[in-house]
Amino acid sequence: MSCLDIDALCCSDMGGNPQGAGTTCVNINGCTNPPLVCPMPATDQLCKDLQALECQTTDPTTPNFCQATSVSIVQDATGLVPQANTCACVDDTCGPVTTTTIPGTSFVDVSCKNLCPSMNEPCLIHVNGVSTGASELSFTGPVDGLTCECASNPGACCDGMGCSVTLQSDCLGTWFGGPCLPLVACCLGDSCVDMDPRCCENAGGVAQAAGDVCAPAGQLEACCLPNAVGGSDCRNIDPLCCVEQGGKPQGAGSVCLGDANNDGVDDACGPQVCEPAPDGQTCEQVACVGQVGGFEACSPQCVVWTPLTQSYQITDCDCKATGECQVDISPVGGRLEAECVVVDDGTGTATLPPPGCPYLSPDEFHMIVDGLPPNTEILADTIHAEFISRVSEQGGNLGGRREEFDSTLVMNMVGTGDLAGFARMIVIPVLSEVHTGPRTLGDPIQTFPTDMFSLQGSIFGDPDFDVLTIRAGNAFGLPSPGGTTLTLRGDGQWTVDSFFDVFYEIDFQGAPGSVLAGFSGTTRGIVQMQAGSSPKCVGGCPPGKICLGSKGLNLNGTISVCCKCVSLVHPHPVGVPFDQKKDRYISFNPATNEGNPVAHRVTRVGSATPWYVSCALQDAGSAGKLGVLVPNPEFCVWVDPVIHVRGCEVVPGNTYSVESTPDNVTFSSSLLVDTTPVPLPRNYGDIGGAFISGVWTAPDGIVNAQDILMTIKAFQLDPQAPHISRVDNDGQVPNGIIASNDILREVRAFSGQPFGFGVVGCPGGTCVPSCP
Repeated sequence: MSCLDIDALCCSDMGGNPQGAGTTCVNINGCTNPPLVCPMPATDQLCKDLQALECQTTDPTTPNFCQATSVSIVQDATGLVPQANTCACVDDTCGPVTTTTIPGTSFVDVSCKNLCPSMNEPCLIHVNGVSTGASELSFTGPVDGLTCECASNPGACCDGMGCSVTLQSDCLGTWFGGPCLPLVACCLGDSCVDMDPRCCENAGGVAQAAGDVCAPAGQLEACCLPNAVGGSDCRNIDPLCCVEQGGKPQGAGSVCLGDANNDGVDDACGPQVCEPAPDGQTCEQVACVGQVGGFEACSPQCVVWTPLTQSYQITDCDCKATGECQVDISPVGGRLEAECVVVDDGTGTATLPPPGCPYLSPDEFHMIVDGLPPNTEILADTIHAEFISRVSEQGGNLGGRREEFDSTLVMNMVGTGDLAGFARMIVIPVLSEVHTGPRTLGDPIQTFPTDMFSLQGSIFGDPDFDVLTIRAGNAFGLPSPGGTTLTLRGDGQWTVDSFFDVFYEIDFQGAPGSVLAGFSGTTRGIVQMQAGSSPKCVGGCPPGKICLGSKGLNLNGTISVCCKCVSLVHPHPVGVPFDQKKDRYISFNPATNEGNPVAHRVTRVGSATPWYVSCALQDAGSAGKLGVLVPNPEFCVWVDPVIHVRGCEVVPGNTYSVESTPDNVTFSSSLLVDTTPVPLPRNYGDIGGAFISGVWTAPDGIVNAQDILMTIKAFQLDPQAPHISRVDNDGQVPNGIIASNDILREVRAFSGQPFGFGVVGCPGGTCVPSCP
């Protein structure tokens, strides 16, 4: 568009727009009015019409035109408008920027003349000096500094061979400029090729994430893809491209098998079992899809370990996410510690504890938690060593030997949370007693159970601990079972594999002036201590569960090891009257984590015989149910607020350990429950004290008329009667019924007659009550 100073009528007649009386065309940058013919390039002058926003010349026949050499696209009230920034007199070489506004759209087309000194150099659009790699483009928004320049710098070129850096003029494919990008997996249908992601998209493929590369040649997997008729198609392709297409890779080594059973699904895509491979050294690499998304691997769950040959056979596999609890069968990283080898003691066996072989917990920690701030723990990597025998004799609760010895616990402590930075090595002298089962001297393989009957040690006056005490074992209501295998070597020595599942209790009181000052508490936990080199459990578990292993001793000298995530279930005592002592009942809260089926084990402290609470329970009103002890575990979902348990093992004057287990391998910490003392001279029947504020108070140490009244009220079904578990005293095992015999026995107790039943548990272990 040009501007002329002419008569307004003539302007209108020519299709122009008169600007009003007194207006005149404006001189710009030295150009006169009326505008001159644009001079030759040697004497360039910029000529710009501010209203038309374009360069202009008065002689269109002149071969050298005054044209825009730099353009910006701006936004005004009418939309996108191209605006010339600089103008110059140019010939037909690369330089002018041609713009076209498309009416009714938001596009501005920009193009460059494809004329450069070398016909092999294209004339390309540049934005602020950076090549776009194109000579024609459409813009949909404001942009500055559009120029046309000849391509001369080398850049990325995508052709059939991939990405190479060439001059744009030499590129036989698509030229992008700049360097080639790192290769990524590119899925081209069923094919996977590592290439520049721009080349991938240019070829019609789908570039994968940065760092993803195609599987090596020959390592394709069966890919199961749903088809339109509800079946499944199978193709052997790269697993990345399988997922890209919405399929499910079937694992390394898998191949499509065809539909031999004619069910519309390739046999490789049918149900698969995560199980050991035929050689027992690995798990079959079947597809495992995580329950919460993501993929899992078929990983070892259980193995049988042969100490003599340091070899294993996988017996069970399960789908596990990366880092989830599983058996570690790799000798790499110290998971399999050095063998424990001891000399023969001269009798055809080995001395225990094994001299020179420490017991370690390489993948677990002793912990101090109770009494510390929230989210704060002290973790202790512990070594039990330096065994000095005190007593070694026949006996113990397993029918073999009893070993009593001094030893040392070395606890490398590290704080977390508020105690981050706390680090100490604490050495605690301990006195221990271990019971072992019988073994046949001279047998080349000797396998027998073991029991950490007691372990106790303390330190006082430490800079950080005024008192620090650790205890474990049945003697403290903390059962710590284990087992040992001795295998005779060819050199006459014994290989020892031994372990204990140690239920421990740590008491501490922080020392003044220490970071632990003002803190104190008691923490109970479980840790597996072992000497030898059998496989271990590694990995984590979902919240509320822990990775624990179970070990079993086999008659052939091998050791079975299984690892899994389990919920530690803790029974909790409840309020009055269930926390009151009773004659021949114990009561506890059977609350469990996540409603998992569990069994409850009851052991009289000092006895080696465990009993279990039967699932066959008799209703006893809203206050809870009555149960009996049985010799084998029964797994139930326990929903009652409290369980009252009777059995010939439950007698006055004793303490009972109640533990919960989801698998009869892993047990919770012990809840200790006492029965009433046996009143002198061995009376019975002290079932409660006075009736105060609607509650029968706890047993008061005497048998009087109040106890008889309590039994009578229960017999009469009086609403104010105490719970049946307090007044049911008839029979060697209370029968769960209140009858005249219960009143009669209470009267006899009141008259001073001796207690009529045993107080040492089941005679000969034969008293097994039937379920009510």
